[in-house]
Amino acid sequence: MKFDIITILYNSEKWLQGYLDAILHSDCNLADLNLILIDNKPGMAYTETIDQHPLIQKLGSFKLIHNTENVGFGIANNQGAKLGAAPYVFFLNIDTELTPTALSELKAGIQQSLPEVG
Repeated sequence: MKFDIITILYNSEKWLQGYLDAILHSDCNLADLNLILIDNKPGMAYTETIDQHPLIQKLGSFKLIHNTENVGFGIANNQGAKLGAAPYVFFLNIDTELTPTALSELKAGIQQSLPEVG
């Protein structure tokens, strides 16, 4: 089961490493994840931290979008969702503590609920 994970960045340096590490250590197949990060604060330097992280090479796909202005949380999430291609979208805040089994549990919950939801 493939997921697009959408996350908005705004003054997010202190959470970025832990966020990426948590996804990397997830028990799900990382190739099934498409990560879309929307940088909602112009001028922030996230690129080096992200590009050097081992997670990026293991993902199905990765996109980092730099907005020229803060378009707001809701609009940025919609922007990210439009860029995705997976059948399921997971909006994940950068400061959320993702457990190693969270994504596999999400997948199991969706599979148990099909076709009523999705």
